[in-house]
Amino acid sequence: MPTIMIRHATDADVHAAKSFTNEHGSAARAFVSSVALGVKYRDRYLSEQAEAARLREEVAVLRQTLEQARSAAIALVERCGQGDLISG
Repeated sequence: MPTIMIRHATDADVHAAKSFTNEHGSAARAFVSSVALGVKYRDRYLSEQAEAARLREEVAVLRQTLEQARSAAIALVERCGQGDLISG
C-alpha cells in the first residue's frame, strides 16, 4: 500500500475528514475515506439530479395535458349550450 503524505492539511481539515468518515485513526486514512465517500455522494447527486430533471419534464407534460383537458371541457360545455355551468 502506498504511503500518503498530507502536507497542506490544517488541523481543522484533519478533524473534519476524521469526523466526516468516522475514521479516528490516521489522517491519511480519513482523507482516503473522504475521497471514496465524495465519489459515492457525487454519483448519487448526479443520479438524483437526472431523476429530478425527468420528474420536472413529466410534471410539465402532465400540466400541458391538464390544460388541454380543461380547454376541451370548456369547449364541450359551450357546444352543449350550457354556458351557465362555466360561470356557475
